[in-house]
Amino acid sequence: MPIQLSGASNPRYDLYISHESENNEAVARPLAEALVAQGLKVWCDEKELLIGECMAGNIDERIRASRAAVTVLSRAYIENKWKLHELNTLVYLAMSTGRKIYPVWHNITAGELEPYALFFSVVAGLSTDEHCIESIANEISRAVSHDVA
Repeated sequence: MPIQLSGASNPRYDLYISHESENNEAVARPLAEALVAQGLKVWCDEKELLIGECMAGNIDERIRASRAAVTVLSRAYIENKWKLHELNTLVYLAMSTGRKIYPVWHNITAGELEPYALFFSVVAGLSTDEHCIESIANEISRAVSHDVA
């Protein structure tokens, strides 16, 4: 039986942040904190899972419980099979339900992502090479507010 990925009608989170753990301190956690400071409900860290919980199932549940997603895409991200599972889930939801994905590129270009996810070579994103975390958070918050209105 296929997993239902359509999501909850009343999401618990505004944003799910998908990231590779090596980018947690530099990008994901500060971005999550900046978004929370702007009033958004954010799920960001696998450390919130309890011992013995199924990582893939709980990650999928949190993705479904979020209105939209931020992907912190880096070379480490695209080399991690679990992150590619998350990415596939997020892209599926974006294509099938219209959910938004807000890409953040960290030390990688859209061109480098093309072999892994054509979706991210054509969707507007922000780069940590060109924008500070606060600026990225402001743009994501503005986009989320626009999408809700």
